[in-house]
Amino acid sequence: MIFFVNTALNYKMSGIEVSQVEQIKLLDEHNIKAKIVTTDYLPDLHSTLEQNELVEDQSINLYDFLEQNDSFLKRTTNIDNLHFPNTWDVQKTNTGYDYAFNNHKVVQVTFWENNYRQINTVSFFNQNGDLYKEEVWNSLGYKELERFYDLSGNKSLENIIDPNGKVVCQIHYSVNELNEIVPSLFQWINYKNKNLTFINEEEMIQFFLIEINKAEQERNNKLNYFIFDRPSKFTSVCLNIQMKSYKFLRIHSNHINYLNDNNKEINSNYFMALKNLSIWDGIIVSTKQQKKDLQKIVGEQKPIIVIPAGYTRNNKKQVSWDERKKAEIIYIGRFSLEKNQRDAIKVFIEINKRVPNAHLSFYGYVNDDSLFYLQKMVSENHLENKVHFYEYLPKLDDIYNKAQLEILTSYTEGFSLVLLEGLEHGVPQISYDINYGPRCFIKNYENGLLIKPGNIKKMANEAAYLLENDRLLKKYSKNSYKISKEFSADVVWKSWDNMFKQFN
Repeated sequence: MIFFVNTALNYKMSGIEVSQVEQIKLLDEHNIKAKIVTTDYLPDLHSTLEQNELVEDQSINLYDFLEQNDSFLKRTTNIDNLHFPNTWDVQKTNTGYDYAFNNHKVVQVTFWENNYRQINTVSFFNQNGDLYKEEVWNSLGYKELERFYDLSGNKSLENIIDPNGKVVCQIHYSVNELNEIVPSLFQWINYKNKNLTFINEEEMIQFFLIEINKAEQERNNKLNYFIFDRPSKFTSVCLNIQMKSYKFLRIHSNHINYLNDNNKEINSNYFMALKNLSIWDGIIVSTKQQKKDLQKIVGEQKPIIVIPAGYTRNNKKQVSWDERKKAEIIYIGRFSLEKNQRDAIKVFIEINKRVPNAHLSFYGYVNDDSLFYLQKMVSENHLENKVHFYEYLPKLDDIYNKAQLEILTSYTEGFSLVLLEGLEHGVPQISYDINYGPRCFIKNYENGLLIKPGNIKKMANEAAYLLENDRLLKKYSKNSYKISKEFSADVVWKSWDNMFKQFN
């Protein structure tokens, strides 16, 4: 069994989660059993699995496992299932309903996906308007959590509830030395006929990983593979764990801090993992270049395996160039400092001077306050009708198929799945020549261009020239479709197969 270990799997997925989902599907096609392992409480996990065309057996969550819940039948739980007094006033909101008594709000109900059919949360307020209790209903339609608040408005206790309505875990909260409200005690009730107590989350995760490893080994009598995709969260968990299995460090980003590249300072997300190499049986990266660079740090201490984070299916419909929107430029990626969309806007300001019909569209979820400053930048340059910001979309086929050009101005990447996706959809690309990924996908003057990071003028001139030369863009598009075959599912599977042979 291959376990891809992560904290969460939510609707708005980063490249790590997208990669995990796609690798699970690829391994399944070759009869290799694999699961995404998640350790956070995730009330929307089951709808996210459905959204990504995964079945329940391809996922295992800490809370579902420890509450011994393997029944995932969906039911509808709507407002009719809540029996509030008829004397309460009801007001419909954008996300649900507010209930009031004597002009004081007493209950607030929200729904999943704003559809008013499946309850998400029910919040209760005292006479002073303070929140004192919250119920969370998962996407399957079951009340799964009760959360209680103290007089200061801080979380004090959470009850985890199984599908039969029974409390199976209590999580107690307290204030730590940094004055933060954190879980301080986990008490699981009647797990395999005994009660469990954990003084912190790390201890609970260790127990969980040991249990799933043991259960799977009892079934197949083979060593399992654990691939830790978020080492910043799990390295400390692995330091003291006693678990016979293969453990791999998966690096999804640049292992060097991009803000201090000259100093070769290790990225904080990987610092502890790379300082404790004895934990790992191997390290997985996405590109040959990163393997070469990482070997300067690791040497021969651990094998470094190259397995691309994504692949192409080569079954995408090749879009006629005439179907694409004239001078449509796209930038795909979460809104964060690291993605450096600020430079993309600077580039577009210059493009707009030569190609006045051009448009730039951003797609992604908000990761920090970058979006606020990007919108301000657009407003100051009076580009509101030409630069557009859109929410995260789980499926981007239509977006890629309408675009004439994709740009990337990130400070750093680990692979850049969005460039691979653009390649697969025949989108010409211009990117900063950064570590790692763009050099794998873009062949200069064949399907796009690589530009020295920070050279706004050069990128703008090259992009404008392309947008003014439809015949050249069309050629780049055809070449993109061809180059995408170098990252086919069969090619990536061979990388997995080689790893299994090496460690079997």
